[in-house]
Amino acid sequence: MSTSILYHAFGVRSCRYLRTSYKGGRMIFDIEPKHLNCPGCGARKSAKVPSERWRHLNTVSVGRHPVYLNVRIPRIHYSRCSNLDIA
Repeated sequence: MSTSILYHAFGVRSCRYLRTSYKGGRMIFDIEPKHLNCPGCGARKSAKVPSERWRHLNTVSVGRHPVYLNVRIPRIHYSRCSNLDIA
């Protein structure tokens, strides 16, 4: 159900749904990207994730309840092209 809401109501695609939490009348969706690609060469399978960051995005409200997206943004490192960047 939550994946459908993310797709149809907020236009979120290519992300994996993790959980929903409710705090102080707010709805908070935690999501992460489905695919990890090297930003330099586009390689998909050999990308490694040494660290990550969380971004907190405010989106449109549902009724009178504010909605937030917490997005896990991995840091990608691929040894063949020696690229270290945030995807």
